[in-house]
Amino acid sequence: MTDEQDQLETVVFFMSDHLCSAIEASDYLLAHEYSSEVVDAQEESDEILERLEKFHKFLDDIRTYEFLIVTKINQVRHWSLHLRQLDKDFRPVIDLFNASTMMVSDAVDLLGQDENDIFNGNSEPQRYLESRNIRIEQEQPNSGKKFSIDENFLIGGKVELRDLLDVCISFHQSVERQYAEIPVEPDDGTYDVPGDGEGLTEGQEPFSSAH
Repeated sequence: MTDEQDQLETVVFFMSDHLCSAIEASDYLLAHEYSSEVVDAQEESDEILERLEKFHKFLDDIRTYEFLIVTKINQVRHWSLHLRQLDKDFRPVIDLFNASTMMVSDAVDLLGQDENDIFNGNSEPQRYLESRNIRIEQEQPNSGKKFSIDENFLIGGKVELRDLLDVCISFHQSVERQYAEIPVEPDDGTYDVPGDGEGLTEGQEPFSSAH
């Protein structure tokens, strides 16, 4: 094996590893929800505080996965620039991916600002809920509320999760096809990545490289 081939395999593996992590973190984020009940005037203060702690944990978990998604996608972008130098035929696909995820590169700073505002008491959690388009349902006027995450969630308050997930899945499929001989997923099957066509919006085609 040549040094260039060895370098190619290393770059493809690590880039794919981060890509799978971003997809997996998105799945975990979509699974999160929280249900609140109407506060009873007879409740003890400890019970009310416990509810508040659960609600803030819900927000904290969302922030964690949101930050993980952004971090992993930025790592994919980083490794893709190395791959771009090694495989000129795959450059159009890489360029399309990086153009589609450009706004994510600035999202880390935005997430840091939100963390300071929300969890250091400089703002209200309501602002975070609204900025991320978190779904809030209330069956009846005097009933509790259900908070959940769907694909309209705004990463960094800017990019819909649906769009990022579609881009990541499409790019992963393209990498698998381009480098079929290189293992692009961990041997232990840690990441459950959808197969061809899954996770794509109607009528959308996976990225394809120019040869």
